[in-house]
Amino acid sequence: MNNLKIPPVQTFEIGALPELVRKELATALAPKTACPGLIFANRRSLIVQLLSYTCLLALAGFVLFLYAQGGFGEVSSPEMHDGPYSLLVYGGSLATIALAILGAWRAIVLHRRLPFAPGSYLFPRSMLVADSTALTLLDLNQLTDEQVAHKRDGNGQYQGTDITFQFGPKSKYVFSIRNRNAEKMAQLLQQIPALRDQEQAMAQAQDLKGLLQFDPLYPVRTGRIKLGASKPGKHAIAPLAPFFRWRIGIALLLGGLISLPLWYLRNKLSDDAAYASLASQPYEAPHQQYLQHGRYHIAEVQAALPRVAFKEALDKRSVTAIRTVLQRYPAAGLEGEGKVAIHKLYQSAFEKFKRQAAASDPTLVPFMQALLANLEASGNPSVQIRFSRPTTEALAEMDEKLSAYARQNQGTMAPAAPQFEADTAAARETRIIEGLQRGFSVIFPNDVLSLSHTKRINEKLPLLDIAYQIQPSGQVYTSKDEPNDKRMFVGLICNFDANVALPDQPLGWQFALSVEPPDVFEVPNEDNSPTGNIPPTERVYRVMAERAFDTLNAKLRAALFNPESEAYKRFAVSKRVP
Repeated sequence: MNNLKIPPVQTFEIGALPELVRKELATALAPKTACPGLIFANRRSLIVQLLSYTCLLALAGFVLFLYAQGGFGEVSSPEMHDGPYSLLVYGGSLATIALAILGAWRAIVLHRRLPFAPGSYLFPRSMLVADSTALTLLDLNQLTDEQVAHKRDGNGQYQGTDITFQFGPKSKYVFSIRNRNAEKMAQLLQQIPALRDQEQAMAQAQDLKGLLQFDPLYPVRTGRIKLGASKPGKHAIAPLAPFFRWRIGIALLLGGLISLPLWYLRNKLSDDAAYASLASQPYEAPHQQYLQHGRYHIAEVQAALPRVAFKEALDKRSVTAIRTVLQRYPAAGLEGEGKVAIHKLYQSAFEKFKRQAAASDPTLVPFMQALLANLEASGNPSVQIRFSRPTTEALAEMDEKLSAYARQNQGTMAPAAPQFEADTAAARETRIIEGLQRGFSVIFPNDVLSLSHTKRINEKLPLLDIAYQIQPSGQVYTSKDEPNDKRMFVGLICNFDANVALPDQPLGWQFALSVEPPDVFEVPNEDNSPTGNIPPTERVYRVMAERAFDTLNAKLRAALFNPESEAYKRFAVSKRVP
């Protein structure tokens, strides 16, 4: 027996073993020819390892691809360019890919060089760890502690067993047995003491043949075979390359080195793709978005942007859009083209009006041409509308005269003034404005000509002024259904004077209208009629006022538009407001 002190843990290259021992070890550890002393083996399958590394590589590649394609080539996305912090994702993913490749490479090399499957092998008095060409042999005779821990899941189901071998305070090795039946594991653990006793008896009897059957590395563990460096020769086994030992550091270094150029390349390609996509998006908004998020084609986009915006405005056929572009890009040299384009839109609107204009007044079309020229030159499409009503004093004076006449004839006269004051007149005036707006909207876009009812007159804008006065007709009405009703109602004449004037030109296109009351007319008494919710004494004057404004509405429509035109049909009397 060798009296040399053998350490409890020995590490040596597989190539340092004699060729005969290597062959016996390969036979003893093979699944089909395993020696009787092999209690359990954790063999590492090359296929499983390669699948694991392939999945890791695919996962890292997918994460990298998914992250890199987010916002790729999208002018509207802030992620068109990945920020500096993205280097962490790039570096981590690339390092993981490199680690998976190095791990798979190492597994292939190791499986080719070892004469048996890499893994951990448990014998009664020793444990062999073969996770490299450098083997680790543990002498269980020199254990300072041994612990067995059974693992169970949350439901109490048995998962496996960990056997921990302790050699002094610093050396610890764990042999894990997973996915075993609890009863079979108990039987296996019960056999270990008997196998150890059997090996101990062989050692005392110096039964070397029996000991080798139990543990092929028994001579190494006991110092009977001197180990040195790997022995050269025909069947020599070269150690694994040193860089495999530093594969994690190498993977991190490669990830860091490759991530920066890859990050730059991704951003450059994304920027180029976004810029190329502008060719199919000839609109201002995508170009503005590129200027916000892009980087490498700023000058080209800035140069093209005014023309792109101008073309988009032309396609909209909008005066507002064209003027907005001219204001936004004053130095782009588009002023002349813009004025020509705006003039075409005004001219087009004028031609459309000519086709639908009334032919009864030869001054209408020339005036509308002058009006549109004024609106075009001012850059403001607003035409103001103002109703000039009878004054309160004039209405009060009229009612006073009517009351005096009634007293002379021993009757009572209902007041007419309330039907022409602000609260009651506003609804009728609104209907006139709505009719005008419906008619003109068929021909003129709002940014060419728009009507606005206003009280504060801007002298720099065109004005449609509709002034009306009320006066007694001299005709007195009484109720024919109630002969005993002594109330009297005077007939009212409504005189309208309409004038559309350009700034600094008091006279423009104008017409006058006088509406007289009929000899006989009916006043509805139903609650759902336009006069049903006002006192009966006021209904007669309400009917007269409504009739006068309906006539004005029809007169305006006939004076402006051809009866066969769409504008004439749209210029209809809206529902009356009580």
